[in-house]
Amino acid sequence: MISVYVLLVLIPLSLLSWKCSYFMTFYNHNAEPISPVRFLIALVVPILISQWSLRRQSLDISGAVAACVVGFIMTISNLGFFSALLSFFIAGSKVTKFRAQQKKSIEEDFKEGTNGGISVIGTLASFVGGAVVSVAFYLTLVLVANEDYLTSSPPQWPLIFVGGMCGLLGSIIDSFLGATLQYSGYDKSSGRIVNKPGPSVEHICGTVFLDNHSVNLVASLSTALLAPRIAFMVWTHFT
Repeated sequence: MISVYVLLVLIPLSLLSWKCSYFMTFYNHNAEPISPVRFLIALVVPILISQWSLRRQSLDISGAVAACVVGFIMTISNLGFFSALLSFFIAGSKVTKFRAQQKKSIEEDFKEGTNGGISVIGTLASFVGGAVVSVAFYLTLVLVANEDYLTSSPPQWPLIFVGGMCGLLGSIIDSFLGATLQYSGYDKSSGRIVNKPGPSVEHICGTVFLDNHSVNLVASLSTALLAPRIAFMVWTHFT
């Protein structure tokens, strides 16, 4: 019943947003109004995904709110952005839940630092993950973009390789920051790896400068700033 009430609010809101978008075309004749269906998708789908994630405990309340905001902005901006974000979320949720008990038992038995750890499988997975997100974007682009635009534009398939390289670069930056600027210690009382110093905590590596969220933020921003340069080099090589 709650979903019905939500739709009763979102449908008029999407129509109102479409009207605002339509009136903006009077000031910019080159712009095209965003369809009300697009607004409805941008409002409804992020809410449904966030609700599903809360039930599965993949996100907390703050994460769900952020997902709704980012999902709306991405969908309104470009359907390719939305599909990339959706594929990242689904793949990340599946990987996180995959053999969770086994990973938990390994973590409990592991007595070395985990922040900044690098493995061959993990490094390859970061490249594959970035490529998967790029495939979702590329397929959406092929399906919804104007055919004349696609034929007159440079080939878009190198996006897949660019996404893989960005995923690889992001994981390397994240690992470096985690190993140097994020504190890792072994709590003798609980037998766990912790991110804060304490009386019973034995220091392993890193410093108390960034927490896990800060490491993710800095790694993401650094990758985003370097991504255009990577894309330029890739397109120069392949085209």
